[in-house]
Amino acid sequence: MKISLQLNTGQNFIGKSFGKTITDEEYGEIVFQTGMVGYPESLTDPSYLNQILVLTYPLIGNYGIGEPIYDEYGIDKIFESNNIHIKALIVGEYNPKHSHWRGKKSLGDWLAENGIIGISGVDTRELVKIIRDNKDIVGRISSNITFSNMSVTIDDITQINHNKVSLKIDLFGRKLETNKLIINENPDLLNILVIDCGVKNSQLRGLLKYGVQLTIVDTNYHFVSEVLDNKYDGIFISNGPGNPETSINVVDQLRQLFNSNRNIPIFGICYGHQLVGLASGCKIGKMKYGNRGHNIPCNLIGTNKCYITSQNHGYEVLLTPNEEWQELFVNSNDGSNEGLIHTKKPFFSVQFHPEARAGPTDTIYLFKIFIDRCRTDFNIQNRIYQIVNESLSSSIDYVKTIKNKIKKILILGSGGLSIGQAGEFDYSGSQAIKAFKEENIEVILVNPNIATIQTSKGLADKIYYLPVTPEYVKQVIEKENPDGISLSFGGQTALNCGLKLDEHGLLKNIKILGSSLQTVIDAEDRERFKNLLEEIGEYTAPSKVVSNNEEALEFSKEIGFPLLIRSSFALGGLGSGFADNELEMRNILEIAFKSNDHVIIDKSLKGWKELEYEIVRDAYDNCISVCNMENIDPLGIHTGESIVVAPSQTLTDKEYNCLRSVAFKVIRRLGIIGECNIQYALDPESSKYYIIEVNPRLSRSSALASKATGYPLAYIAAKLSLGYSLLEIKNSITRLTACYEPSLDYCVVKVPRWDLRKFPMVDDKLGSSMKSVGEVMSISRSFEEAFQKALRMANENIMGFYGTDSTWESSEDELINPNHDRMSKIANSFYSGQYNVEEMYDLTKIDKWYLKKMWKIIEMQKELEKLEEIDRKLLYRAKRIGFSDYQISKMIRKTEIYVRDLREKYSIKPVVKQLDTVAAEYPCFTNYLYLTYNGDYHDLNFDEETIIVLGSGVYRIGSSVEFDWCAVNCVRELRKQGYKTVMINYNPETVSTDYDEVDRLYFDEISFESVMDIYGFENCKGIILSMGGQIANNIAMSLHRKEVRILGTNPENIDNAENRFKFSRMLDQIGIDQPEWRELTDLSSTQRFSLEVGYPCLIRPSYVLSGAMMCVIYSQEEMDSYLQNVIISNDYPVVISKFITGAKEIEVDAIADNGILKLWAISEHVEDAGVHSGDATLVLPAKNINETTRNLILKNTQKIAKKLEIDGPFNIQYIAKNNELKVIECNLRVSRSFPFVSKVKDINFIRIATKIMIGAEYKIEDTEDKYTGVKVPQFSFNRLANADNILGVEMLSTGEVACFGENYKEAYLKALCATGFKVINKCSVLVSIGSESDKEELLESITLLSKSGFTLFGTIGTANHYSELGIDILGLDNDTIYNNIKEGKYGLVINISVPNKLRTNKKTNGYYIRRLSIDYSVSVIINIKCAKLYVDSIVSCYHQAKQIGLCDLKVSPILPSLTDSGNKELEESDSDSDIDEIDNINKINILENQKLVRNIYNNDLHKLNSVIGVEQFDRNNLRTLFKNASILKQNVKKHGKLDILKGKIVGLYFDEPSSRTYGSFYVAVKKLGGDVLSLNDTNSSSKKGETLYDTLKCMESYCDLVIVRTKLKESLSDLQNKIKIPIINAGNGDGEHPTQALLDVFTMREERGTVNKLVISIVGDLRYGRTVHSLVRLVSNYQVSFNFVSLDKLSLDTGTINYLNERNIKYQTFTSIDEVIETTDILYMTRIQKERLQGEDLDLQFIEKNLYLRQETLTKAKQNIVIMHPLPRNEEINVNIDNDPRAAYFRQMENGLYVRMALIQLLI
Repeated sequence: MKISLQLNTGQNFIGKSFGKTITDEEYGEIVFQTGMVGYPESLTDPSYLNQILVLTYPLIGNYGIGEPIYDEYGIDKIFESNNIHIKALIVGEYNPKHSHWRGKKSLGDWLAENGIIGISGVDTRELVKIIRDNKDIVGRISSNITFSNMSVTIDDITQINHNKVSLKIDLFGRKLETNKLIINENPDLLNILVIDCGVKNSQLRGLLKYGVQLTIVDTNYHFVSEVLDNKYDGIFISNGPGNPETSINVVDQLRQLFNSNRNIPIFGICYGHQLVGLASGCKIGKMKYGNRGHNIPCNLIGTNKCYITSQNHGYEVLLTPNEEWQELFVNSNDGSNEGLIHTKKPFFSVQFHPEARAGPTDTIYLFKIFIDRCRTDFNIQNRIYQIVNESLSSSIDYVKTIKNKIKKILILGSGGLSIGQAGEFDYSGSQAIKAFKEENIEVILVNPNIATIQTSKGLADKIYYLPVTPEYVKQVIEKENPDGISLSFGGQTALNCGLKLDEHGLLKNIKILGSSLQTVIDAEDRERFKNLLEEIGEYTAPSKVVSNNEEALEFSKEIGFPLLIRSSFALGGLGSGFADNELEMRNILEIAFKSNDHVIIDKSLKGWKELEYEIVRDAYDNCISVCNMENIDPLGIHTGESIVVAPSQTLTDKEYNCLRSVAFKVIRRLGIIGECNIQYALDPESSKYYIIEVNPRLSRSSALASKATGYPLAYIAAKLSLGYSLLEIKNSITRLTACYEPSLDYCVVKVPRWDLRKFPMVDDKLGSSMKSVGEVMSISRSFEEAFQKALRMANENIMGFYGTDSTWESSEDELINPNHDRMSKIANSFYSGQYNVEEMYDLTKIDKWYLKKMWKIIEMQKELEKLEEIDRKLLYRAKRIGFSDYQISKMIRKTEIYVRDLREKYSIKPVVKQLDTVAAEYPCFTNYLYLTYNGDYHDLNFDEETIIVLGSGVYRIGSSVEFDWCAVNCVRELRKQGYKTVMINYNPETVSTDYDEVDRLYFDEISFESVMDIYGFENCKGIILSMGGQIANNIAMSLHRKEVRILGTNPENIDNAENRFKFSRMLDQIGIDQPEWRELTDLSSTQRFSLEVGYPCLIRPSYVLSGAMMCVIYSQEEMDSYLQNVIISNDYPVVISKFITGAKEIEVDAIADNGILKLWAISEHVEDAGVHSGDATLVLPAKNINETTRNLILKNTQKIAKKLEIDGPFNIQYIAKNNELKVIECNLRVSRSFPFVSKVKDINFIRIATKIMIGAEYKIEDTEDKYTGVKVPQFSFNRLANADNILGVEMLSTGEVACFGENYKEAYLKALCATGFKVINKCSVLVSIGSESDKEELLESITLLSKSGFTLFGTIGTANHYSELGIDILGLDNDTIYNNIKEGKYGLVINISVPNKLRTNKKTNGYYIRRLSIDYSVSVIINIKCAKLYVDSIVSCYHQAKQIGLCDLKVSPILPSLTDSGNKELEESDSDSDIDEIDNINKINILENQKLVRNIYNNDLHKLNSVIGVEQFDRNNLRTLFKNASILKQNVKKHGKLDILKGKIVGLYFDEPSSRTYGSFYVAVKKLGGDVLSLNDTNSSSKKGETLYDTLKCMESYCDLVIVRTKLKESLSDLQNKIKIPIINAGNGDGEHPTQALLDVFTMREERGTVNKLVISIVGDLRYGRTVHSLVRLVSNYQVSFNFVSLDKLSLDTGTINYLNERNIKYQTFTSIDEVIETTDILYMTRIQKERLQGEDLDLQFIEKNLYLRQETLTKAKQNIVIMHPLPRNEEINVNIDNDPRAAYFRQMENGLYVRMALIQLLI
């Protein structure tokens, strides 16, 4: 039932009740608590007596309620007292379905049993902000949800009698006869008096553990006399509720004791601390915010020691220091008092809770100090400081030697992005550089990753683009002589390099910042790590380090299978795997021993929970847990492959804080300084755990934790490595100390991204080794919403978590041993009913809490699918659990736009929430935002104007860190220009999602729905799409059609470039060559075209089976084989292009301003065309392009820029051969090579492009090439078992590196080294070359190797060939070659396969050579051009390959200044002869005059005297007409009005009504610069009986052309020869409407790119629809097929049917749209022309059901269907379809203007 929480400040929160059923109104003071675990402990804490408690973490109830467990004293270990003390509980979401093994009942049932009301569904974040900002908040809980004034005040409800909470019933259930309760009674023990103000069970246990007797009394008890009589050895004063000033009895007695001679130790906690404060003479004040969480930092006065504490209080002690009392602890956030201590007597107290429960127990040692002082005499303050100093003894030397003494730091980067080591190190490295630069430290960076922000100008002082290897780093050290080196920000690459440097004694005089190398070794060496843990009482799973197979076999017999096998010092689980038997173990060991001398064998813990904690420790031994994360997948799947949730959802407070404490113990023993990650295995059926590993550096999880919490881990770690304490560093979000633990009031879900379908033979099973290439992170206030958002983010083709097959059956093996598609299999299994939650848990071991949430989503799907209409309540419920508009539309058989409109109608919109790290406990200054439907209020206002930049989303093969570099540079330039910036992105690995990069960061989906929502909230000046790669471009037209302002190139021109038909036509128009291509829809035409153009051909399928993909086909046999795995149809066409062998591929990255080329870089591929540009080796400046080709490239680039009116960045790919140049494709956005060309040319292309897009002034500096750079792809084949590394037109690389050199050969060798390629001089080389032509081409290179001291081996055929030519090469059989590779006998393998780029599952000899080389870490070259370059390079400049020079170094102390005014024109930067011609192209105004337009094309249309019917048109003159219409459209949009018809008069005669036809012709004449004479049947003499002929003859005298619309069907064909001026038929009766047909066909071309092969369904009145008659005849010029959908009475006329039959044009007839919608490309709707029916009866009910377009019908339609209508419409298309982007009828109407302009211009 609905229930209301009403506040005395006037707000009313409505939620849903659980727990006790409300009967009467309830009042209470409202307080909050920000802890993320421990709700049973909090609810039984007496401190919350009669308060309404708000828990800020939105998901409550996850682990249920366990049964009480009593210790030997009868004290409950689970709960903090025997009762629930709160008045009511308020939560965001209540989870009734718990899953924990201890949980015996739900939270709701427990509350009901105890008579407590619960309210869920409340925006608790907004509520907390109100509580925080108002000191005294009274709440009223009522079943009346209408707000009414409240008369109850805070004073009325806070008069608390503390006797009510003292223990009046003892722990065994007996009533007390006196006011005392004695526990552990024993006269030989210390007797501690406990003053019970509301004591917690954990406080009693904290005392009893030291072997004492407790005497418990209430606050009214008179204890002074007994104390003075020495009956007690110490006094403990507990926590409790309310205002301490009401406990006068206790205060007075304490004051007496303070003034007495009895120096009895006294220890007070929380409320007890406040009583001690009052007794000592201090005052008590009500705090502004209060401290109500588990993460409150408290500083020990006089030290840098800080503790994380649990607190719940609204009062503070206002300390007045004096000689007797001093402050002991202070709150590090607000400076409030946290502890008092007497200077002479053993009295002390603390405001925080050392015993915690719920919360951390970092200060539990205070109980021991108190009890020890009760036993022996010592100074308490000295003892506390002694404990602190002991913990500092090992690290204080670090501070002395580091702090303020480092002037120059060397940072090692991570190199190219690869599986297991991706963009997170760009983020962390960039953060570290920022931190170091703030300290005025000179930063030297070694990193060859050209695409990262980290290697950009303005961060590091010097950047060395060199391999991160000891050989190169040694030279940098010798050259730079740094004071310190940082190894923590470059992943395993940097750590391993650092270890090697240290081994060679190269770091003796350099301070290693952060964790020492010994710490690294202790953590990474599994045997040392295991022994170290055992020293401190912690354990890993049973394991052993082995050095050979025999040791492994012996250990396997000892502990049994299954086993986990892994290497030390490995990244992302490289070389690891699970073995269920001896054979599997031997196979894994064989590969593992190739990369490491030692391998770890672990007992498999598959099925256990896997958990991670991100821990920070400073040199002062302060430890904090920044984030804990839980893998949804059980142990056995690498954490990088798992779906991860933060914070953990299924841990109790005991488990959460136990693992936290263990983490602190471990990292203290390791001596880590900075940040680390610790991973655990936790038994799902007990509290047993093992430590899996510690990563003693920043890791992938670190980036996720940073973004999940808003805590800048890398930045903080960098500061800590300089010797700072956490207390000295400020948190920029709250502007408080960095020594705190984030509290999350939201849920984060990380989902990995795989691209395994690109690798046909890869093993796609998930296991202990990573295969994912990227990850996404979503944020919400419900798990389901975050989960579904994350699934969509990881793959935009997925709607969320949903079932697709009601008959689905998954095999048990698919669920027990899952692959990357496991979530869809679980969804389908739930959807089909194959398995329930319990059965799924048995198979997957995914925690039942998560499975229940997934089940809930599927149940919602089923509920939605039953409906045709959806009400507000259900729609809101669906949105709250993460259903997207598109997802809902599919379920209810409507369109996405329909659902969006419905949301707007119901006012269902997401709210914008801040991620502030403190759950709203303190005001925040964050711009870190997310959207959620689980809230009612925005966290911020939207007043300032902003510009939105769309990021690139998840890293995937084809879109990686290079796009993030572009996005970050764009927003930086926007901010520099004074704009407020908004970034939308969801990739936690990126710099763009670093909250301080932009003014507002939305961590949310880059979808049409989300972008439109954000655009609607923000006061936005425009959106920049061009920085986000293809994911942003994909929604360009959808945004454009919703009138979103796009900055940069017009989305229509983006579509013109991306639609292959439109782009191809454009190239033809401007005279630029392209490879021959066709889009084909059947097998025979595919084969026919391939034979026509000749093999090889490049084929791009739409839909594939069994992993077939884009590739080059070299023969008919290959084509036949390929097509067996490809579906070809009208819906799934294939595109086949002529592939030109031996062609050079060239890339142009460029910037244009209003179509004028301003800046460009021409790079060449080393490999011939046929290798994807992302996998190619790129050289800049190009070395092998002649001047003729270069000038033609520039000329064509300018032509394209001009034609597409490009504003901003673009990329064009060319192929060149024999001085012929052809365009492959053009992308009107940044490309992956923009960072490379920007850094090589030392000009930031993106900053200039950004200025152009916003209209700012810019200046282009000298564009002369200063360096030679070579970019080399980074592959991750060693991660992808069984995958073949042969390259083709499908991209396979995961990253890239680049190096510089005095020449490109030197740069190439360095770049190869940077990818991990081992460049070894004079080694043994295996040569295997397939084709004879390739053998001949490599002859010179093989000869050079032989003469240069390399030892050559070959396969039999290759060796025989070269031996016959006199080369010393030994031929070997295949088995010998395989064994030699395994044994490491080759330093290089050159394997050039036959020219067959068809990627199949066939395992050839070449495949085995390549795959073994990968598995056994042998460098392999597979491309002939790369092989030639490599041989030439290593022979000619090997002695330089390990030398650094000036070309390796980029000095970049400040950001480049690009704000100077003025433009450096194109011709100023190049003196080539063809530049003048380019400039002439720029200056052409195509529509300067009529003559110029006519001369552009061979104008066949101009031969026409009039336009009477469509039969006058053929394909050629249609092409001419449409070309002119396109040109006119472009120029009208640009210039508005033209002057082509200056001095011309056009007559309009319309004798029947018309809106669009008349209006468009009238405006067409005006836009062309002419004048109009308008006549009709009301203002002409036709009213007097004048004939049409006479009227037109009259108009002939005044006009140059006449446009006629008449009711008479036959009249115009008779008149055209009698009138001297041209006539255009604008519609004649029910005959023809040629101009409508012309604009219809033009619209089809504009929308779909081509008319050929379209299926056109025409619906409605086909009998009287003159538009239909004309359209059918006109479209018959193309290869189309028709569906005619109508009643018999309205069916197509006989004449049109005969016309189709005579021409053998395919058509079918139907009576319902539903029959044709699934196969339709163009849906052409028409109205029923009732005015022409002359009283005929029609079945209107049938028409409405079958001939009217409905939302549910469109759900079956293609995504790219085009809906057209000649208009006007009646009811055949509902207005709610107008907003659907597929609805083109208004665009169709606009196109009428341009087509009619073209007709007029061509006829006059």
